Amino acid sequence: MEPLVTVALRFQVAISAGKYTLTIKFMGITLLTQSGNICDGSTLQLQHCVLYILPGSLNLCIVRDAEYFSLPCPVAVGSFTGQGTIAIPSAAPAGSYTIEIEGTSSTGTQLFCENISVSIGSSAKAVDHKLLAVHDLLVEEVNAHGKWKAKLSPRFAGRSLAYAKDLCGTRVGMLTKLPVSPTVPAGSLPTSFDARTAPQWSACKDRLSHVRDQADCGSCWAFGSTEAFNDRLCISTGGKYQAELSAQDTTSCCNLFTGCGFSQGCQGGDPTAAWSYFVNTGVVTGGDYDTIGSGTTCFPYQLANCAHHEASPKYANCSSSIAATPACPNPKACSEKKYSTPWANDKQKAKSAYSISGVEQIQTEIMTYGPVTAAFTVYQDFLTYHSGVYEHLAGPQLGGHAVKIIGWGEENGVAYWTVANSWNQYWGMNGFFKIKRGVDECGIEDDVSAGHT
Repeated sequence: MEPLVTVALRFQVAISAGKYTLTIKFMGITLLTQSGNICDGSTLQLQHCVLYILPGSLNLCIVRDAEYFSLPCPVAVGSFTGQGTIAIPSAAPAGSYTIEIEGTSSTGTQLFCENISVSIGSSAKAVDHKLLAVHDLLVEEVNAHGKWKAKLSPRFAGRSLAYAKDLCGTRVGMLTKLPVSPTVPAGSLPTSFDARTAPQWSACKDRLSHVRDQADCGSCWAFGSTEAFNDRLCISTGGKYQAELSAQDTTSCCNLFTGCGFSQGCQGGDPTAAWSYFVNTGVVTGGDYDTIGSGTTCFPYQLANCAHHEASPKYANCSSSIAATPACPNPKACSEKKYSTPWANDKQKAKSAYSISGVEQIQTEIMTYGPVTAAFTVYQDFLTYHSGVYEHLAGPQLGGHAVKIIGWGEENGVAYWTVANSWNQYWGMNGFFKIKRGVDECGIEDDVSAGHT
């Protein structure tokens, strides 16, 4: 059945002539191209108008011609509402589509469109592009600044901002307060430093370079803390401790009852409280999801890797809902039956947990002891990050996220932190990103924590 389209537009200029080109695409493949007169004569400029089609819903920014909407010409300034159909090939597969309509007038006049509702059959529901997690307008707006590169993120294409907010699992501004690190900032700091390539830590290179995947779970708080603890444990033992610590242990077992503040697994948590958990309780070993059944660690991650924000040749796209938190073992026992070390004996504990204050102290801590955990505020444009030095340029605030800072540097005169994310290696710069340093961009320098191992 051809989708019934209801369109409400407000014309800011009178339209007496014009042509349009309409293109329907699926996964970048053109399925249909049509062109025709809006009224007659020369073309009309229409920018940034894209239709997202998902099963059961569409989002439209469009100008229509008489064939579809019996649009009487000339059209005066003001509101217009009309209905019609758009023919989509019957063989088109289910999934995410885009329909683009554009034109250019001899005078370069632009038309602004708004208040659009679109429906498919009887199960119609309206989707406002302003409520989508990512869309072409956002990517274009970021790239127009020329500061860092954005890309349309398949992970969030067609999904709501509300869904994206649910993935932001760190409660910035409500984190546990830890004692301040006694580390004295170094008198001389290098222009750049990267823990992955530091010669003195070459034995831990693989550990420091490994990118994990929190999957479809708001457990960033557990990953950002567990990974930094893991790195520091390797560094402090001169590379003798190479095992992977369990982000699943932190996610599932670090909660209100174990001194982890109001941490609630996949529904969000407190990375600074997790450091206290490492001191008081410790964390067992646990590899990535794909190590389940190997018997190499105690409690590997229980949620399957998935493609976050970028297409992945290895992983399927993440689901559209937040996963339930896998249960903490009760009684405490490793989920891997082949793993010979008992749960209690497998625990690794930190010697201390503390906060880190100020850019130079953060740098000194990283350079001396290893990566640190940081919480920051996520804005909509971060979801589209592809490369360069990130700074917030567009979109509303979504929530808090926890990550691992591994170094710093400068790019085109802009100071940045080098940061490991937990959205696997197919997101951003092979799983890492850069963010402005020294200006507390998105609060990245406000809530930094670590500990001795």
